Amino acid sequence: MDGKSLVTTNITTGSVSTNMPNRETWERNYAHEGVAEASYRLLFFPHSLRLWVNGYFYDTIKENEMYWTPDGTFFAGQVGVHWRHGLGRRHFPGAPLFFYGIYTAIGANTDGDNSPMLKGEVGMQNWNGWSLGADAGRVWGDKYEEASAAIKLEYLF
Repeated sequence: MDGKSLVTTNITTGSVSTNMPNRETWERNYAHEGVAEASYRLLFFPHSLRLWVNGYFYDTIKENEMYWTPDGTFFAGQVGVHWRHGLGRRHFPGAPLFFYGIYTAIGANTDGDNSPMLKGEVGMQNWNGWSLGADAGRVWGDKYEEASAAIKLEYLF
C-alpha cells in the first residue's frame, strides 16, 4: 500500500426490538431493547486500529422476581480500542489475510457497574471464500463478570 494510511469511518446502528420468549416465565411481561455503535478505523497495513463507542438499552414493562429485570430503563455504554495485525504479504481486496489482535474496553451502566473488558483474537479471512476465526475474552465487574470463547466459520459466495 505504499506506506500510506487509509482512514475509514464506520457507523453501525443496531435494532430496537420487542420480545416475549416464554409466557409462563415472563408472565406476560415483554421488553424493548436497542443497540447502537459508531466506530472509526485507521488502516496502516499490515496493522489496523479501530476506536468505538456503543450503547445499549433494555426496558421491561414490569419488574419480575423470577429473573433480573431493571429498576426502570437500563442503559449501558462502552468505549474501546481494537488493534489487529495482518500477516499477509499482499494487500488488495480479496487477498488472503491471517491475523491476530486484541480488544480492550471500559463500560458503565445505570446499575453503577464499571466493567473493563479484554479479548484476544486469531484467524484468517478470504481463503478461497472461507474465513475462520477464534476469540477469547473476559469482562470484570463488581456485579457482572463474563468469560467467553468462540470459534467462527464463514463462507462468502
